[in-house]
Amino acid sequence: MNDKIKKTVVAIVAVIILSGVFFTGFIVGKNSYPDDINTINYILSMYKRYYYEETDDLVGTIEGALLDRYSDYYTKEEYALIKKTSKGQREGIGISYNKNTDVITQVLGNSPAKKAGIKAGGKIVAIGFTADSLTRVNTDNTADKLLSDIKPYVDFIMRISYDGTEVNYTLQKQEYVQTFVSYYDENAEYGFSDKDGTLAFTQIAHNTEFPIGDKTKTAVIKYAGFSGLSNGIQGSATQFKLALDKFKEDGKTHLILDLRDNGGGYMSILESISARLIDAETSTKQLISYAKYKDGSTSNFYSEKVTYSNYGYEKIVVLCNENTASASEALIGAMLDYDNKKIVSVIVCASVLDGETVYKTYGKGIMQSTYERLSGEAIKLTTAKIYWPKSGISIHGVGINASIDERIINESNKGAFYDALVFCK
Repeated sequence: MNDKIKKTVVAIVAVIILSGVFFTGFIVGKNSYPDDINTINYILSMYKRYYYEETDDLVGTIEGALLDRYSDYYTKEEYALIKKTSKGQREGIGISYNKNTDVITQVLGNSPAKKAGIKAGGKIVAIGFTADSLTRVNTDNTADKLLSDIKPYVDFIMRISYDGTEVNYTLQKQEYVQTFVSYYDENAEYGFSDKDGTLAFTQIAHNTEFPIGDKTKTAVIKYAGFSGLSNGIQGSATQFKLALDKFKEDGKTHLILDLRDNGGGYMSILESISARLIDAETSTKQLISYAKYKDGSTSNFYSEKVTYSNYGYEKIVVLCNENTASASEALIGAMLDYDNKKIVSVIVCASVLDGETVYKTYGKGIMQSTYERLSGEAIKLTTAKIYWPKSGISIHGVGINASIDERIINESNKGAFYDALVFCK
């Protein structure tokens, strides 16, 4: 299709679709542009009737041409799944891995993989049903292909290599409630698991991930995402509070907050988490971010009632990397802006972009709003730019980096945690 014609058709069809999709209050109604609508209807009818290279995926074409990478259109079924996963309800084994290297990048909390003891950093090397007949993962038999052939609730084996040492894990694809918070002291890892049928905060394993050593006043909280919208212990905000309660009960005063690979999530959860991490007057609600919209108007986001003083922090070190994004970046901004005692440090891990080593977070300082149609389909649109509460900094397209503040330090991935320990003297 000629690019100029394609862009014209996409643009005008988009107006038709968007003007009819949402009821008043979300998107401009159909009667707002009667002349345009008549013209668009004419062009669309001619396009559908005569155009030689008519696309079968008109909605997909519109998405690709009009929307940024953070915006999307969802069918009824897709949006129902998104609402389900926003509450932490998942299906599968609970891992993310690099499709080019087969290296596991994330193991979701309370998932079958987590319960089996799988760790991030391992490489998937084989999959099958018995240990002596595993299929090696290669270009012909990719991990995706082998996993897709396995039905739910059927035992299978995944062989994972950790620095050359291969370990077999027996797994099942299952439904599970994802959890988002892990707590580490000098001896053990604690998390939220339903091994006994009810989700509870419990010791998961020995702490092999964060070698805290003899720094007994230091604890680590790893926070995977601002998701889990459910109330109570199934929600990530409650999980974070319970982890901090243990931090307090154990007499810890030095917190290492690991936000590496935390891609953000919901502002409502940020409002809860930030109340425990910004140095402000107890029981007050403080500005933690503000948004600017296309018409110049603004809206403010406030923390829940501040409980920062409850935890007796003497030092907070935040670990982040190139996948730390959105609400995570907003939380770091609020922590730095309210850091009256100058006890917060941020360690940014190195990443390689276009062959160059850089030290910055993802750089997503914009907000999306989702509008649901009565039929169940929905559209998510970028609607505002986000700013830090006091400094007014926007990190969109730039990320958090050492040029912003002297409390932001660069470090390699391997050295980041050890640097954090140095700060926790």
